[in-house]
Amino acid sequence: MEDYYEILGIPKSATAEHVRTAWRAKALANHPDKNGGTVASKERFQKIQAAYECLSNPPRRAQYDSIYKPPTASMHKPTPKNTARYAAPEGTPREEAEFYERWHQHDLQTASIQTKRGTIYILEGWISSHQKCVTRLEEQINMWDPIRRERVLMLWMETTLMGRTIPKNGDNSQDEMDLKMLARITRLRANIEEFRQDVRKADDLIDEWEREEVIRAKEKEELEAKKGRKAEEEQKAREAEESAKQRAGEEAEKRRKAAAEQKEKEEAEARKREEQIKAEQAKLYAQKQAQQAQEDSRRKFDEQRASNRPSWRPLRAHQPTHTTKSNPPLTAPKQPATTCAHRMFWNKIPTAWERCTCCCRPLKSFILECPGCRKRACADCKNNIKGVRAKK
Repeated sequence: MEDYYEILGIPKSATAEHVRTAWRAKALANHPDKNGGTVASKERFQKIQAAYECLSNPPRRAQYDSIYKPPTASMHKPTPKNTARYAAPEGTPREEAEFYERWHQHDLQTASIQTKRGTIYILEGWISSHQKCVTRLEEQINMWDPIRRERVLMLWMETTLMGRTIPKNGDNSQDEMDLKMLARITRLRANIEEFRQDVRKADDLIDEWEREEVIRAKEKEELEAKKGRKAEEEQKAREAEESAKQRAGEEAEKRRKAAAEQKEKEEAEARKREEQIKAEQAKLYAQKQAQQAQEDSRRKFDEQRASNRPSWRPLRAHQPTHTTKSNPPLTAPKQPATTCAHRMFWNKIPTAWERCTCCCRPLKSFILECPGCRKRACADCKNNIKGVRAKK
């Protein structure tokens, strides 16, 4: 025996309203027209119909409960709704996370909305079929004669309002059939009204979902526009930062080049100063060497003169001026005899102070030197030595 409670997905303590609601949802989801008309879908739909026919009838439900005992009560608990929340990635802004949470909850209702649309389609079909049945029955009633219609109406009022029962015998069989027809019309109309209420409720839910769909779409557009503006601002900020870095790099390069040029300039100036200092030191050294050489030459000349100076005294007024053996003439110190002819070109030697070796005259600019014997003399003495008359 099938477990009708498990087929409808309801507990054993479910009321008639719960049974009817579960049956509608299951019938809508497993209808053969929505599942391609397969054999399995038809079998499931037949099981759902059998479970509803059994559990919607109180006597049959009581008999079924007394015969069939479900193994566990946990198998018949209603399936909980999907309440999964949207897990936003880390770093997502709060406003964006809240929007996607609402969108996620809205998407979770999409399946139920599709189910409700299918339910509306089925209910409208049922309403149409019930309406046709009511129309057909009303046409049959309209074919009755007025007396029959009044009698059946009175009996209907007595049985429904006053609770009167009609005795079952052969004479009342027609009245019972007429009353059953009226009762069927009443049930069909009640079902039609109930189906219409369900359709209106489903339409309201669908309309609300569609309005939320429009709102979510607008919110999504605004969010995308906001994200676009934010992306543009970030792009501009990155470009400005890159340009600032580029300018800073260019300025740093300029400063580096300027510093390198300044360093090269300073090094060139330092080298120049160093060369100038070295030149000055060389000049001073040369001057010092020349001065030292002059001092050495003067000292040597003074020593030579001191060693070769004759012992003579100045002449007096009564002393004769002629030369005698005892009174030799005043002459320069004699030079050692050499075999040099003194015919070569004498070199001109710069000097600061030096005496001529012939006439002892001090010379302060230059002195002439024979390249053969190295004899030094003034220009006049050189001409006398070489036997050349000075030009007047």
